[in-house]
Amino acid sequence: MKAMMKYPGSKWSIAKWIIEFFPEHHSYLEPFFGSGAVFFNKPRSNIETINDMDDNVINLFEWIRKDPERLAREIYMIPYARKIYDEAFRTVSKDSFDKAVNFYIRLNMGHGFRTNGEKVGWKNDVQGRERAYASQDWCTLPEKIILAAERLRGVQVENRPAIDIINRFNHPKVLIYLDPPYVLGTRHGKQYKYEMDDEAQEELLDTVIRHRGSILLSGMIMNFIISI
Repeated sequence: MKAMMKYPGSKWSIAKWIIEFFPEHHSYLEPFFGSGAVFFNKPRSNIETINDMDDNVINLFEWIRKDPERLAREIYMIPYARKIYDEAFRTVSKDSFDKAVNFYIRLNMGHGFRTNGEKVGWKNDVQGRERAYASQDWCTLPEKIILAAERLRGVQVENRPAIDIINRFNHPKVLIYLDPPYVLGTRHGKQYKYEMDDEAQEELLDTVIRHRGSILLSGMIMNFIISI
């Protein structure tokens, strides 16, 4: 499946390569789901659980799962416009569906995309490319929403701290794909609603070391990781 949203640190371009390293397992867990790039490209497991602390992420996927036709229809009717992008940041709605739509707009129309509420520039094409990639990509999203909804059938969705969910799934037959926010020292600025400082990263690694199942970890090599 091709990318259904722009998301910081997403693995859409290398998802299939990552999946090649997956060992045999019974239960599959992603504690930091994000855009779900790896999940949406892997074969189904007997038990599948996705988790993210960002309630905007979970709310979006809940709407994709429970009423994909409504969400796809709404996105289909929205033009790719700077005014729409600006309004998605100005509008504060208590309605969960409107929140999902606005979050999806902010991710897919922004140049550089963030989930921490920070506004970046509206992504658009001027000249020099074969086509207007930004607006054309937007037009493909309704179909991808329907495909994602089908893949999410039968999947358990959590909204808890990653360490809590990892400890709960501490079993030899569980495979965890772990893609936490990269260590702050490896990048410029914050990108996520929930970031992790070095202390939180070390706590996560301590938890991973004690896990009895298989874990694939995406991250940058840092001195404190090497020391652990």
